[in-house]
Amino acid sequence: DSVRIEYIAPSDREHMANTLARAGAVVALSDYEANPVAVMESLTLGIPTVGLNAAGISDLIEYGLVKGVPKDAPPTVIARALVTVLKKFSANSSPKLPTWDLAASELARVYKDAVKDAAETTSSLGSR
Repeated sequence: DSVRIEYIAPSDREHMANTLARAGAVVALSDYEANPVAVMESLTLGIPTVGLNAAGISDLIEYGLVKGVPKDAPPTVIARALVTVLKKFSANSSPKLPTWDLAASELARVYKDAVKDAAETTSSLGSR
């Protein structure tokens, strides 16, 4: 009576929105999410979320926004993670989510570091 698992057709946006609005928690068990939109929507609504430590979701786990479980986690580990988030987090607590500006500045930092490293490598090779 406490858990409901269902398939919602991607085209049924109204049913998807209504279901998400009523959720006490979200569990995302996809082993690959290039852009975890459903997870970001649940977080935006303040819904505690558990997710596999996989592409896309792993960044949200690293930021502490999603309770992560290993890809090969047995059902008992997933259930414990779900119980943990239900006890620890209250709905509508709206965590501070990463923004596109933050993503852009972090990407710019990666490129600047790469250019700096390349320049240092070139400089040290030239002095040999």
